[in-house]
Amino acid sequence: MIRPLDQRAGGYRVYEITSIDDLDLRTFLPMVDRAWQLDYADQPRLDIDEAFLRKLARGPWWVGVLAVDGDGSPVGFELALERTLRVGDRALRAYYASVFTVSADHRRQGLGRWILECINRLVFEEREADVILSTFHQGHAGSPVVQSTFDRIPGWGVARFHDSAIWSRRLDQDPLPASQPSPSFVQLEMAGDRPESGLRAGGDDRAVPDAGTIDDLLRGEFETSFALSDSLSAQYLDRDNEASGLLLYELGSGRIGLAGFNVVPMVRNEKRLRPIGQLQLLAAPGSTGAQIEAVVRHVGRFLAARGCFAMTLLDMGVVPRSALDNLGFVASETLITFAARGPKSTIEAFAGLRPPFFLDFT
Repeated sequence: MIRPLDQRAGGYRVYEITSIDDLDLRTFLPMVDRAWQLDYADQPRLDIDEAFLRKLARGPWWVGVLAVDGDGSPVGFELALERTLRVGDRALRAYYASVFTVSADHRRQGLGRWILECINRLVFEEREADVILSTFHQGHAGSPVVQSTFDRIPGWGVARFHDSAIWSRRLDQDPLPASQPSPSFVQLEMAGDRPESGLRAGGDDRAVPDAGTIDDLLRGEFETSFALSDSLSAQYLDRDNEASGLLLYELGSGRIGLAGFNVVPMVRNEKRLRPIGQLQLLAAPGSTGAQIEAVVRHVGRFLAARGCFAMTLLDMGVVPRSALDNLGFVASETLITFAARGPKSTIEAFAGLRPPFFLDFT
């Protein structure tokens, strides 16, 4: 079901969408592909295909806007995923904005700002969000449009609170050697359709902590983190979602660690590549640098076994730089900027944030 949100001269219209099935994928996916190919010419980039979109748009925990021209052809898009964000003692209703796209043939007409304004309406006014989170890839499209949009709203703004290179390592040409001994691990999954129904070890009958214990670990390890909400659990703990997961490690002396991963489709220009594996979360309280390095090494081998040709991570203050060097990770020349946007009274809390973080940016 789609709902009209706004229209403007030239026949342009914007709609709210509530299902990926609301999109005509035969015209929508080529529009997105061409736009992102223009922005990432000759560079590896996300392959935003149907499976990727359906993974993001799970359950009721997202909103999306679609812009079309006078002929009804898609010309722009953005979606936002609901998250519970903890910043110190505060719990904020947050949305992570992603897949911001303006058609290559319809740029410099204010469509990007219009799409952002409509997402703001859905997220802030209708869903009563406190803040939108996003990332900006420095030197690429998106950031100036977001900044100018929020600069135009009295009392609102954008807080850029952390920068990171993309740390990457090839897994196919130079496989990571196994740690000795290999860490004991299981993949966690929900026993039902919500974390409150309990957690279990996928393919194993061993006992695992409950969702509350896992969430307490995240709360204790990170001053700034996403909580283990229904929306986050649907991505990382759904046994039917093979593209994301949460690994639980036994690190000795009663200590446990967590590693969250995403397997992401990639493309360069028009050539489809093998996927990459993203390490999105690493929490190993009380562990040594060597133990953290062993977990990263294991996650890399886990991702390689799932067909990933490379592994990437953003520096969120958990993996020591020495471990990245020892494991052969290389930093990109460009940076990823973490940004919060919304009322200045809310985003001022982000000005003094320091790592470590757990923020799931796909």
